[in-house]
Amino acid sequence: MPGHPSYSVKFTITVDDLVAYLRLQQRTLNRIGTGLGFVALALGAVFAILASDLVSALGFGLIGLVFLFSGSTEVVDRWRVRRGARSIVGSTPSYVFDDIGIKSNTFEGSGRIPWTDITDMRRNDRVLVVKRGRLPVVWIPNRAFASTAEAAEVEDFIRGHVASRS
Repeated sequence: MPGHPSYSVKFTITVDDLVAYLRLQQRTLNRIGTGLGFVALALGAVFAILASDLVSALGFGLIGLVFLFSGSTEVVDRWRVRRGARSIVGSTPSYVFDDIGIKSNTFEGSGRIPWTDITDMRRNDRVLVVKRGRLPVVWIPNRAFASTAEAAEVEDFIRGHVASRS
């Protein structure tokens, strides 16, 4: 694919950006947590109705609500980000996507990742994540792109390089 233009992206990381990244990365875990929440609530109802055991019913109900709340809302993720990612929030990473690979400049340092190392890309309505195996190497909030057209161009560019090796 030589001759394609390079794409540059630079943004300042916010709590919302990190939460969006976490939600995409742990979406299976969130689904499991939500499912466990429903199961625990159902068990609580069974204990309350069939066994007339109010203590067990309340216990399972409480556990179910905690799992449901943490798996299906962003409240716990926001708390985690505010506590553990203070050094990341407010930093300004930049990335350049070109025919060689991805050049990154983040608060941790700078480097280049060749396309041969990139194995996957995930995206939702809030964030784009580029991966090497199971490890994320680049994540960019959609708001960092000048337009939805630019975001789509970058996504197509990345997918083209990942697909060209398949």
